[in-house]
Amino acid sequence: MKISEINEFGADNSVLEILQENGFEFFTKVQEKAIKAGLCSGKSFVIAAPTSSGKTTIAEIAAIDGAMKGKKTVYLVTHKALAEEKYNSFKKTYEAENWFSVSIATGDRSEGDWIDGIMVATYEKYLAMISSSKIYSLADRIVVADEIQIISDETRGSDIEILLSIMRKQNP
Repeated sequence: MKISEINEFGADNSVLEILQENGFEFFTKVQEKAIKAGLCSGKSFVIAAPTSSGKTTIAEIAAIDGAMKGKKTVYLVTHKALAEEKYNSFKKTYEAENWFSVSIATGDRSEGDWIDGIMVATYEKYLAMISSSKIYSLADRIVVADEIQIISDETRGSDIEILLSIMRKQNP
């Protein structure tokens, strides 16, 4: 499927522009399936696919499309280093162009007000934010939970399972 066809499946026009600016021409089969199944139309997904099949791009399209449509989007990652990497990438690309704001919340730092746009956070920090009532509701939000296989980790898995259960119940 050509990148130019993404708008036919509910994506914000800016998502097409962003993908084209970054040199994308075609979607992988996994990306195409997700887009055709409603990725940009509020559908929920669990993507399980091989390495290099395009899962990260699917996650970014969901986050960016949600932010461009005015929804708060949380992009959850497993480690602070990944949070920093995603934060810097999103901030450089999207906030610099004044499309939407980008914030970060990890155990070490928080930056930005998450008024709109994307907040990149570690699982544990986001659980703490929900537990302390800094975030009351996940309704009408886009949630990207990256690398959820960490749920099997003996030291961190139970916290992540609790967070995902709370989020599932609220049906973002």
